[in-house]
Amino acid sequence: ICDECRKEYKMKNWISVEDYLPELNQKVWYYFELLGKFKGKYGGLHEGREGMSIFYSDDGFLTGDVTHWLPCKN
Repeated sequence: ICDECRKEYKMKNWISVEDYLPELNQKVWYYFELLGKFKGKYGGLHEGREGMSIFYSDDGFLTGDVTHWLPCKN
């Protein structure tokens, strides 16, 4: 299987941030292509930066780099 096909299969159930965003403070898994996946929460839209979302984890936060997310199953 090619790398692109493998990635597409792994992301099959993930929700694109372009399609739908989590609720504010919702616990989620979020994905950033260069670093992988993180467990954290959705912090909403970044003020002053249209279309840029904030995702938080214990390691820090990402803005605009997250491509996909999944709701956490408590």
